[in-house]
Amino acid sequence: NSNFDKVSFHPYFSYKD
Repeated sequence: NSNFDKVSFHPYFSYKD
């Protein structure tokens, strides 16, 4: 989530590392 923290609002990126 660190890398995608800016887009963590998205369900897909939410669980993406």
